[in-house]
Amino acid sequence: MASSTISYLWRDKNAPRGFRSGVSLHSHTNQSKETLDFLANFGNQFPIIRPILARMERTSENKHGVHVNYSASYWTPPLTPKLAFDLERKQIEKLDVAPMVSITDHDNINAPMLLRSVPSARQIPVSVEWTVPYGDVQAFHLGVHNLPSARAQEWMATLEEFTKNPNPAELSEIMAALNAEPNVLVVFNHPMWDLYIVGRDRHDFLVNEFLLKYGVYLHALELNGLRNWDENRAVRRLAEKWNMLLISGGDLTAWSPTPTSTSPTPPALPSSCTRFAASARATCSSCRSTPSPGSTASCGRPSTPSATTPIFPPAHSAGTIAFTTQM
Repeated sequence: MASSTISYLWRDKNAPRGFRSGVSLHSHTNQSKETLDFLANFGNQFPIIRPILARMERTSENKHGVHVNYSASYWTPPLTPKLAFDLERKQIEKLDVAPMVSITDHDNINAPMLLRSVPSARQIPVSVEWTVPYGDVQAFHLGVHNLPSARAQEWMATLEEFTKNPNPAELSEIMAALNAEPNVLVVFNHPMWDLYIVGRDRHDFLVNEFLLKYGVYLHALELNGLRNWDENRAVRRLAEKWNMLLISGGDLTAWSPTPTSTSPTPPALPSSCTRFAASARATCSSCRSTPSPGSTASCGRPSTPSATTPIFPPAHSAGTIAFTTQM
């Protein structure tokens, strides 16, 4: 695993020293449609819940004539794009480092496109949390950051089409094409979250199969500030197994600021988010180029570090913050 140094801001107030920028990855706005289809699986998983859901479903149909379709149902987070952007930006500025914010709503880029009309957010990257159906029973979420502005809408149409009509043969082509975009960063968000409750063993198998097939096109795994400690520890073990970089992410969906993430970046690239993406990709490429002795990871990523990713959960929030040496 590329070396990831985890620090805790409530233990070490001086953790941000020596860094010039902080990057917020993985946050949501009211443009994001958060699916409720997991509720059906949740009811099937826990027998005590199923009668409660069934009663509510009957009430909806009998009183209102509305058949409950969980797969078509969703909720939206409360924050507008500007409020979400300002919340993430200000939590980083309080640490006396320059902020970078990448908003990743589910399967749309409305928020960053709207924010580009606001002077204070004009440099925001075009990013998305892409839903990737996998194995007929599960879905994975990939944070796709810093899409090329001129082709962002074209890219979004491609990603949306795959989500609606998944085709394993096309997935390799899409992942390879994303990786071919030199300034795009692809992060496997909360990889150990069994979103559709298929069972731990089956989920673990699907995650490792996904990494075996497509790990070469992924640049990092995410430590998620809203997931539990046990799950994040499992992500760290997964990163060690596959010799992959860990990056923190927030999953902001409410009024409290949540995780941000960075790593050291080279000094001469054209924009902050591009520098960050380049740094993470350089670390990932270095890992791929030299197989680690005795490693069974098919992607050939070594355990020796080529960069460091400090991660700092801020006090009184579920989040993490990390920093970069360059602005």
